[in-house]
Amino acid sequence: MAKKIKLRTMLSILFLTAIIVPITYSKYTESKTKYITLNSREPRYTVVFNANAPAGATVTGSMSNQDFVYGTAQNLNLNNFEIENYSFSGWTKSTNGSGTLYTDNQLVNNLSEIDGSIVNLYANWVTGVAEIDGVFYDTLQEAINAVPTDNTLTTIKLLTNTTEDTIVSKNKNIVINLQNHTLTALGADAAITNNGTLKISNGIVTSNSTAAATINNNQNANLIVDGVRILMTSTGGKQALYNDKGTVEITGNSYLRSASGPGRNLRAAVQNQASSTLLITGGTIVSESYIGVDNRGNMTIGVEDNASNKLSPVIQGSTIGVSSTTNFAFYDGTAKGKNSSFNNVAKITSQEEDFMLVSATEVIDNQTYNISYLGVGVTITFDAMSGTSPEATRAIESGSAIGSLPLATRTGYRFDGWYTLPEGGSEVTPSTTFENDTTIFAHWTQTSVASVNGIVYTSLQTAINQATSGSTVLLTDDCIESVKVPNNKTITLDLQGHTLSNSGDASTIENNGTLEVYNGTITGNAATKATINNNATGSLHISGGNVISTGTRSAVYNIAGGYVEISGNAYLSATATGVPNTTTTLERATVQNLLNGTVKITGGTIVGVYQQAISNEGNLTIGDNTDGNLSTVSPEIQGKTYGIRSTVAFDFYDGVVKGITDAIDNEINVVQTDSSYSIVHGTETIGSDSYKTSYLEQ
Repeated sequence: MAKKIKLRTMLSILFLTAIIVPITYSKYTESKTKYITLNSREPRYTVVFNANAPAGATVTGSMSNQDFVYGTAQNLNLNNFEIENYSFSGWTKSTNGSGTLYTDNQLVNNLSEIDGSIVNLYANWVTGVAEIDGVFYDTLQEAINAVPTDNTLTTIKLLTNTTEDTIVSKNKNIVINLQNHTLTALGADAAITNNGTLKISNGIVTSNSTAAATINNNQNANLIVDGVRILMTSTGGKQALYNDKGTVEITGNSYLRSASGPGRNLRAAVQNQASSTLLITGGTIVSESYIGVDNRGNMTIGVEDNASNKLSPVIQGSTIGVSSTTNFAFYDGTAKGKNSSFNNVAKITSQEEDFMLVSATEVIDNQTYNISYLGVGVTITFDAMSGTSPEATRAIESGSAIGSLPLATRTGYRFDGWYTLPEGGSEVTPSTTFENDTTIFAHWTQTSVASVNGIVYTSLQTAINQATSGSTVLLTDDCIESVKVPNNKTITLDLQGHTLSNSGDASTIENNGTLEVYNGTITGNAATKATINNNATGSLHISGGNVISTGTRSAVYNIAGGYVEISGNAYLSATATGVPNTTTTLERATVQNLLNGTVKITGGTIVGVYQQAISNEGNLTIGDNTDGNLSTVSPEIQGKTYGIRSTVAFDFYDGVVKGITDAIDNEINVVQTDSSYSIVHGTETIGSDSYKTSYLEQ
């Protein structure tokens, strides 16, 4: 027997399952009564695309229906219908084209508020290529010709793809909305030659010409490129855009590209000629052959707004990003090039305030490009804390690592690194990043560099000052210092294998007393002083070690009245150039002996890297005549030009002299040798050079 179900129970079940409620929504444009269930959702509707072919026309292609949800914007499907000799101009809800016109692929919302409804969209067809305010033209050029020449702003809509060469004449003010269509150059001329005022947007302009750019902007013409793809596909080396004494602005999401081509002549995606003005505020410019933008006129990249965005605009050249022969402003964007981002950053004379030019690299299609962009700059100040830093300040991009750090020096101290505080703090490493202007501080540990009789000193000069006459000063560590030996003091300086150097424009050693040095290296790179200056009261004996000058002056400079002796295995070298202050007859040399100075060389090697090894106008003796025999330790003197140049007579008892021009510039000045020996001449190849040699032989 079937069970009876109470009416109340049935109603409860129906209520829980669904309640149909009539509701009138006043929020919609049309007041309509709809029915919703308890699980209410936004209305959904379906768009049906109708070909709506003119009478007698044949349609090809088909389009599926498209589902929408109320309140959610969506792009209409691209039109896939085609009718021969007709152009698609958009969609309307009416078959006669009245009402709102929706363009192809337009973003739409809320075409219907009725759940489950069908929205019919009907294709609109025109027989023209371009339109001005409802008037249709068979070609784009016809539409351009119809624009008045009184600078009245006129908008032309391109209705279909077209292949033609167009010209905008003077005194015409035109906006061409390509409406996602393509304008292709017909032949050798530009797709667009502009002589008036023109703005183009929303489509593609392309050319394969080898004789003209895709767009030519001529003298006094004004062109705005806003959201357009301008392409030069020819490999003939022409530009996407050529500006010749006009004004061009490239903005929005525009994209300009030129293909590769032979040679380098004007192979830029954008060419801005002399007396032309170019403003690039957005978009991407790419050259596959050479230069992204070649500027010879007035150019501004970006907008001065103190808000740099390195992604816009982007200018990329296969070789150089931006090449400019004139000054220009760079306020925003990124330049890229395999060789260089900018061929001359010195031409950037205006730049976003508080921003700095940042250089980096980027891999594009497996090739490394140099890139430059504007970043927020911070200044790092190096406080050497009583020492010396080769770098006082450095500008880096905010948030980036500082990179390699300078090596500070301080006599008598060991450099322990850079820190965030004068005492304590955190150590700064190459990977440390900085967000703001910051001062970092050198930290030091005191050390000794010299000792005398067991007493240590933090500077060599202090050790010399404290040493009694006749003492030996020991160098206990490498030392960077300029020192003086006072008059009437006798000092022996044992370098103990260390290096005494001086990075300033002064002599490393200024000798006024009696000084012997050996067993280490003394270097200098001064432009006005020799590595060792031996003054009028000085007596200098270099009995071993090295004395080197990497500056423009001598290794040893002996002033009138001074005495210098070089012996043992001493080695002296200088890159000296130029002439001394006291004479124009002798050029700088490794050893320079002035009038009334005395130099005696019994051993060692003296090399002139660029000039002669010895220049003499005083008293000079080469070798030792005390035993009447050639020494087992003979001096060797080698100059790049002459081994020895002397304006006065000198003695030559032993050794070998070498020079490319000649060993001795005038042997008549050699007045004494050992009586049983004579000067013999020969040649010797050193490196790739042939040297003339002079030496003594029995």
